[in-house]
Amino acid sequence: MFRLWTKMCDVYAGQLEDVGEVTKASTYLVAIKKFNEAAMLLLKNNLFREALAVVKSQDKQNDEIILEITKTWAEYNVLHGHPKEAAHCYLSIGDVRNTISCLIKIKQTKELSLAAKLARYIDEDMEESLVVNILKTDYFRHHKWNEAQELLKNHPKLNYLNMWTSVHEAMFELDPKVTHKAIKNWICDVSDEENCSILNYILEHVEYKPDYYDKLLKIVGSEFISDASLLMPMITVFLAGQLCLIALQYQKTGLLTIDSQKRLIKCFALAYNYETVYTDSNSKFNKILSRLILWIFPKGPLTLDSYTNFELNDDLMKSIRAYLCYTCFSWLKPLYTSIKKKLDSPIDEDNYFSEVIILTQQFQLLFNNYIHDIMDVETSNYFKAKKEIERINQLLTSSSSTTNTNTNGTFNEKLIGCVKTMKSVEENENTKLLDSKVIITSKGNDLKSLTENLKECNIDNSTNFNDLCAYKNQEESNSFCISLQNKEINNLLNNN
Repeated sequence: MFRLWTKMCDVYAGQLEDVGEVTKASTYLVAIKKFNEAAMLLLKNNLFREALAVVKSQDKQNDEIILEITKTWAEYNVLHGHPKEAAHCYLSIGDVRNTISCLIKIKQTKELSLAAKLARYIDEDMEESLVVNILKTDYFRHHKWNEAQELLKNHPKLNYLNMWTSVHEAMFELDPKVTHKAIKNWICDVSDEENCSILNYILEHVEYKPDYYDKLLKIVGSEFISDASLLMPMITVFLAGQLCLIALQYQKTGLLTIDSQKRLIKCFALAYNYETVYTDSNSKFNKILSRLILWIFPKGPLTLDSYTNFELNDDLMKSIRAYLCYTCFSWLKPLYTSIKKKLDSPIDEDNYFSEVIILTQQFQLLFNNYIHDIMDVETSNYFKAKKEIERINQLLTSSSSTTNTNTNGTFNEKLIGCVKTMKSVEENENTKLLDSKVIITSKGNDLKSLTENLKECNIDNSTNFNDLCAYKNQEESNSFCISLQNKEINNLLNNN
């Protein structure tokens, strides 16, 4: 009788399966103690939870079937876009690598942190990559430096990343107020206790070890990888990494080595490119090039010992000085404009005139000291010739379709007029720097910007600064600046 009932239940379960009653069919199989068959029936129909329940209800569980069910369930979840559930499945069967893969797909800090903890036991490179990604995309971006420190406590082998975190935090702690007053005091060499070398600050306040350099070198990267959605956060992360490497080399050698200078130039170039593209940036970290220059040269642009700790390399020094010069002159118009607004007020007018005179003297010194770093003769001549060739080719190309020969064999007067009216090289000067130098484009009125700003402040300066560039030796240049300065002072006295 029992055998008949067992056989009938088995047959009935098959009939139920045929009509889609899978769950009911599995109950009949369980009733006759065909647990494995019931589990496989449920598994075949993607009823994973029920299949596991059936297998685990036995006194002696079949581990192979449990493994097969769980793995199939995990693959199903991955295929249908449920990485979190898939991670649970893989973790339950001890498949750590696939668990990490699923957690990474979630792209949430909590899951990424768990993935990093798991990677710690199977793959140190994966652990490092995951932790660095969390720092960059979340903790650095949102200034969660304390959370970053807590994260790194779970990864003792990555303690060198604490330096990167601390330097990134220091960049915002040192955050100089890039105001007209701060820049004016810096240019005029007025001592300011708030200005300090960021390298000295890092070495005094940030925990580091000499072996951090090689470890950080692998992950910081030598080139900036742009991300349009996270541009400014990624810039600050890149700068923090480069400053770590520069500071460690500085601590070891006492110098800004050639390698450090190259890194510094990359930082300046990145900041320069950002400022020229996003001129009206409202970022908390705007005027980034000015900040970097203030951090590297806290004593001012005209201090004699500013470059004593730089390893000698003329080309690199020229590029660094060019960025410094650009930074100073980018503040020329804003500074004179701010003083001009003060001149409209009758209060302490003499003091404001004194500011104009002092500022003019400083910019003359800056011009004398740095102009040859920006406009060297060879580079200027090269780009003048290149620009002229391009202009002539463009004229010939545009005129070729309209060029006709008349019956007397003479060319169209329109083409002759174009050729005759070509501007001279000096009138259309484009000066650019090779090998990472600052690109400065001069177009007619741009060369007169200094003169126009002086005129706005009631200073009659009829001398074009372009003449100053024509002097071939320093003595002629200095005497010219002295005469210009005396002329400006006399004009001020006459106006008063």
